Amino acid sequence: MSNSMKSPQGSIPKLQGIPKLSLTAVTEATGTIINAFDGAVIQGDVFYLVYPPGLSREATDIRNSLRMATRSQRREREINGVLYQQRKPITYWLSVPGDSAQTEVELAFYESVLFEDEDGATGWRLLKHCSEYPILRWYVPPHETAIYSGPTLTISETTEIEEKAFGALKYEIEAAGTSVCAIIHEPNGTHTFPDYSSVIGKQNWAIEITRPLGAIVHGRVINMGTPKTPSDVIRAAYQPGLDAGAVREALRKATEDKSDMKKLLEANQRYCLLLVDTIGAVDPENSEQWGECEFDAFDSVVLMWIVPGHPDRMAVIKGNIPARLN
Repeated sequence: MSNSMKSPQGSIPKLQGIPKLSLTAVTEATGTIINAFDGAVIQGDVFYLVYPPGLSREATDIRNSLRMATRSQRREREINGVLYQQRKPITYWLSVPGDSAQTEVELAFYESVLFEDEDGATGWRLLKHCSEYPILRWYVPPHETAIYSGPTLTISETTEIEEKAFGALKYEIEAAGTSVCAIIHEPNGTHTFPDYSSVIGKQNWAIEITRPLGAIVHGRVINMGTPKTPSDVIRAAYQPGLDAGAVREALRKATEDKSDMKKLLEANQRYCLLLVDTIGAVDPENSEQWGECEFDAFDSVVLMWIVPGHPDRMAVIKGNIPARLN
């Protein structure tokens, strides 16, 4: 068994090897984690036994020997059009010997191939979840499945995002009958302003593309099956939720940083800021999200959602619709 969470006080000691899954092994592992957290067990803490399908019989034997603590619960909370979903599974009481007394903790069972590539067919993990340092949080659009393991553009290379975003903008403009020509990607050199220059209709435009949520989302997205996955899981577990304040601050910073670029425009060149959202968390109708943004430097501000599995969409925050940028 390997432990992949850290306590605020330090790393949880790792056991040598992977003991055979049994009630005794799980009890000992729980005690090891409790000691690593200085003996603290907060009400609502749940210890998750994560095991592959090949150990389902052993897990069932453990479960059948324990008393039920709580039944399955599901909680949902919508924040600015994004649904936060949390599911608490059935838990069972596990008695763990301590230095002076027995401690009863809640144990949940989770069959998954999540760690099978790293731990093998007989590997298992015990993870401590608490409300202050959760193992897993996720945000998904309303009415969609809570767990998403498909591709994401959230941590894609900047060049890939720029090409996709500009291509979608160009398509919308041309679809309405306005020409887009003289396109130059990074006309002033790599990693310089603007990302694109182009003639739209009869007007010269500078198009700057940015992911406003990029910095705050990076630490919350995990690539599974890589050597960095365990450390990425630890890092993500300590991230606070992506709340309304975080989104508002990200938009404020993005628009402030890009406003400063106006001084680099060429004569008679208009300025379009293209904001790309890869998780669907930015709402153009939510005035609270945009309350601290200044748009004076921009002739046009366009919000674009590029989420795998969904059609590209865009909304105009300031200026004319893309088809009328002329």
